[in-house]
Amino acid sequence: MIPRKRLFELLSDYVAERISLPDLDILIAYLKQAESNHDLYLVIDEIWKGLETDKPLLISSGHLYDSILNDPRIKKTTDDDRLTTNMKRKNTRLWWYKSMAASLFIGIALYLLFLPVGHKPESHTEQLVRIMPGGKKATLTLANGQTIDLTGASAGQIAEESGVAIRKTKNGQLIYWEDAAPTNQGDKIGINKIVTPKGGEYQIVLPDGTKVWLNAASALSYPSRFSGDTREVNLQGEAYFEVTKGKPFIVVADHQRIDVLGTKFNVSAYQDDKQRITSLLEGAVRVTNAANRSMLLKPGEQAAVVPDKTQIDLTTFSPEEVLGWKNGYFTFNNTPIKSVMKIIARWYDIDIFYEGDAINKVNFGGTISRFDRLEKLLNTISLTGSVKFRVEGRRVVVMI
Repeated sequence: MIPRKRLFELLSDYVAERISLPDLDILIAYLKQAESNHDLYLVIDEIWKGLETDKPLLISSGHLYDSILNDPRIKKTTDDDRLTTNMKRKNTRLWWYKSMAASLFIGIALYLLFLPVGHKPESHTEQLVRIMPGGKKATLTLANGQTIDLTGASAGQIAEESGVAIRKTKNGQLIYWEDAAPTNQGDKIGINKIVTPKGGEYQIVLPDGTKVWLNAASALSYPSRFSGDTREVNLQGEAYFEVTKGKPFIVVADHQRIDVLGTKFNVSAYQDDKQRITSLLEGAVRVTNAANRSMLLKPGEQAAVVPDKTQIDLTTFSPEEVLGWKNGYFTFNNTPIKSVMKIIARWYDIDIFYEGDAINKVNFGGTISRFDRLEKLLNTISLTGSVKFRVEGRRVVVMI
């Protein structure tokens, strides 16, 4: 009988693809001889409780056996090869993940291993290249037309408009700071615009203190100083808002308007998506579509606007799934693979193509770090056995 702590180590090393062949032999021998799976369930539950997610883990011991007992490293490796391979691994083995990233990888890998038996992990990505994840990249356009590359700009004050200092912090935030009244009261308050490319994200603190997290391939337009009776911004793409209390705050997005009074919410309004979705975490917002239909949201509710429809659909949502991008994760819950790959494409700045008529029937669920190389992310998804990938430069082909 293997102590539970040792079993935890073996399973963790196995799903993280760092297990040595002698340890794999030990794990297989244990599974073949075990009369009860009680310890196995406890270990898996222990790993899962360490994750910051509420996704269910559907466990079947038979599926675990199928994954480990049929491991090709055992089937295809001779005793002599095992010794040589193990010596190489001892010299070259790397720890891929640290702290929470390690727990998240183990959790998603376990989640994927326990899919129905018909889904056998057989393929990793082919022709892999090192495509790195996105990061803090954005371009700021001032009211006078001047363009500033925020990615390369040094920390400190980068511009000033109408008595408002525009600063970039050391950790890559853009902050508007009202130092004084406008130097010329006759000057019109100009509109600034921040744009993130594919593979970029940025955080902005607006002149009123409102915090905005801008996702990849998105744009936010706003005045350098809020005046008048309302505070209005224009959004393309996706952003999460933490709005300070004060005058009514309005977000104008594609085919919708969102009226806010001090709240936290997420807006996804990409033009290539079928729906424009507003998800409310705190406070209250009113969503109005192009047909002038409106709906007042309560915390935990989500409004979906479809450009060609007059109605607004109301549902509840999972904060972990909606805000995963802001917190550094991709979180999916039985999401169609095409929707999954569209989100991934925006972050890694890649083009996606599909092969296979059954691709529309494939769904995916799990939580993965947004800061892994593309190779690792695709390998994790391919563990389902439902899809495999071929990478050609920045072109990724998804195959059944």
